[in-house]
Amino acid sequence: MSAPPAPPLLLASRSPQRRAILEQLVIPFEAVIPQYEEKPTGTDPVAEVRDKAQKAADRVTAHVAAAKGTTDESATIEELKRRVQTLEQEAEKARREAAALAKRE
Repeated sequence: MSAPPAPPLLLASRSPQRRAILEQLVIPFEAVIPQYEEKPTGTDPVAEVRDKAQKAADRVTAHVAAAKGTTDESATIEELKRRVQTLEQEAEKARREAAALAKRE
């Protein structure tokens, strides 16, 4: 018995380069276009990136909630927060491992 196919990746970007990469890798995706201006505003770069990432996440969350046929986005938001937290933990582990490997050289 085979597993059902994975749902397409949600690409929260207008970037034609990102689309081209996914197409070259033959990765199914669905573009969820962010509803904000992507030009720099001249404010604090870190705050600007966080704000735009939050807006993109909100757009994807709304898209996923709509696909599930629900208007209750809170469960989807919590699920995405857990995924982000897991990714942050994995990234931190990878940084520690890279630092340890760099010390060996």
